[in-house]
This record gives sequence, structure tokens and C-alpha cells, in this order.
Amino acid sequence: MGKNAEFTLELASEVHDSSPVNDETNLYTDKFVVDRTEYELEIPTDSFECFTYKGTHASIVLRANLKVDDAWILRDSQVSRTTQFKLVDARSGSLGGDATEVIDPFDTVQFGKNFDALLSGKKMSFILMSLFCGLGLLGGSWLIWDIFSQEEDGVVVSVFLIIILLVATVCLWGWQKNSFFRSYINVSLRPIPDITRNTCLPISQLVSGKSKIDLKNMTLRVVACNMEMGQYIRGSGSNRRTVSFEEPVRPIILYSERVSHIPARQEIGNHFPGEVDFGPMFKALYPPLEISKTHGLAVYWEVQLLHDEFIDHELKGPTDSIEVTDFFIK
Repeated sequence: MGKNAEFTLELASEVHDSSPVNDETNLYTDKFVVDRTEYELEIPTDSFECFTYKGTHASIVLRANLKVDDAWILRDSQVSRTTQFKLVDARSGSLGGDATEVIDPFDTVQFGKNFDALLSGKKMSFILMSLFCGLGLLGGSWLIWDIFSQEEDGVVVSVFLIIILLVATVCLWGWQKNSFFRSYINVSLRPIPDITRNTCLPISQLVSGKSKIDLKNMTLRVVACNMEMGQYIRGSGSNRRTVSFEEPVRPIILYSERVSHIPARQEIGNHFPGEVDFGPMFKALYPPLEISKTHGLAVYWEVQLLHDEFIDHELKGPTDSIEVTDFFIK
């Protein structure tokens, strides 16, 4: 009695990991002096633009905290309780299963086909780049053999540094290879209007681009999902680090068509029939809910150009054009 107290209501992200990094944002605070044993608070929930969520990699809960400043030496008295509310609107229409297979499908690439599709100038540049990386690998391997043969001090450190350089060379070659192989097509998203549950867009109004070669059996898909965001700790001691993640859940395919032939230097979007109906996205996905820059729930969508021989292209759709209120019941 007579002590200062503080009641807070938070929207909290709880990461499902053995070493989680959780986060929260304050919704309501009430400070008072304790003068009785029972309180009834009127909390203005109309200003709360939030909901609770039980996810695969992270969940969002409401947490109530009560703290009383009654400590003399040790910690103040504090108690917390969390809860999740059953949502009135249960989301439906998602494909379920492994969302990664939908959002990031495995890319089958035929090296010879992609190399033949390069222009003569790019072919020469690719060959020179590959030779440069190959010489780097041979030189690094020879240095490792030479260091071991001399049996000098500091062998482990020297070899470790050379191995790092060799790995960096391989990564550089892989990154450059993908950059070269992607050049067979120039494609991008057109300016996107506001996306509501009534938005339907023809592919020609969504995608702009032309291929430098004839394409056979090209598939165009528009997919969407929720992204569960959070962080966790890995390592120990000096290697202890915080890892951020964005994991796709609740995938949905909004559009999918396969076209047998797209001639070179023609607008790709004009060859895909029909239109993309964004309405199912608002019924299958949860609205975005930000706890912080690294924690919460996001909405993600992209256009995929998939081919069995050439490297795939993914075009991330803008989320700032999505009408968030259309996710809620009307």
C-alpha cells in the first residue's frame, strides 16, 4: 500500500526457438499509487490496430504487466500474463504445406542452353571471367600445397586465409554466372495501382519486358504469402550473434499460366491470357502487423517467370500499394 505501480499492455512477438529474441510494443500504460487490493481498468481498445496470431515460427500475443515499486534491496514485485484471442475471421484459402516451395521454387538450369543464349560479347566476357576465377583457384591450391611442403610456422593461419579467398572466388563466379545468365530477358513490373480485394489486372498491365531469344514453355505465376519475422541467437562466447529471419507461411497462387511459345523481342505480358485477381489474397492472408522493424507479420507477393532450361526471374511486388483495411471483415 502506498507504493507506485505501473500497469502496461503490450503487443509481443514470441519467437519459437530455443534461443529466441522477442520484442514488443506498448499499447497502453496506467500509472497509479496502490491504495486498494483490487482495480478495474477501462482500456480504450478502439485505438488498438492489432490482433493476436499463432504462427509456425513466431506468434503474436497480448501481454499484461503489473509492476510495483516496493523493493528495498532486491527487485520490485512484477507479474506478467499473456493471452491469445480466438479470431472471429479465420483465414482460409491457403495452399498449406511448405510455403518455400511456392515462394522460392527450385530452379533447374541447363548450363549449355543459357551459355548459347548469351550474345557474342557477353560470351567472351563470361569466358574471361571464368578463366580469371579458374586461375585464382589453381593459384590458391598451389599456394596451399607449397605452404604445407615447407612446414613453416603459421601454416594453419596462412592456409585458412587462402581457403577463405578460394571460397570467395567460387562465390564470385557463381554470382557473376547468374548475372550473365539472367540477361537473356529484360523484365520488370509496371507501375502498380492501389491493390484492393476488387483489383484484377491483366498481365500486360502488370509485367513489362522482352526476351532476346525465343522462349518455349514459359510459366508465369503470381504468388503471395505471409512472412513471419523475428530473431534468434546462435553461437556462444565471441561467436554469439543475432540472426534475423523472414519465413514464408500460408502461400497462395493468384495466377499461373504456361505459354508454349513467346517470340523474341515481343512484349512478354501480351502472350499470357486472363488477369490476376488479388481478391483471394485478402481472404487467405493475415494483415501486416509490425511489432518492430525485425519482428511481426508481413504480406509478401511476387511475379515469377519460370522456365525448365533458363534461369528463373522473380519480381517482388510493392506492398505499400496494398489496401490493408481490405484484409478485415466489412
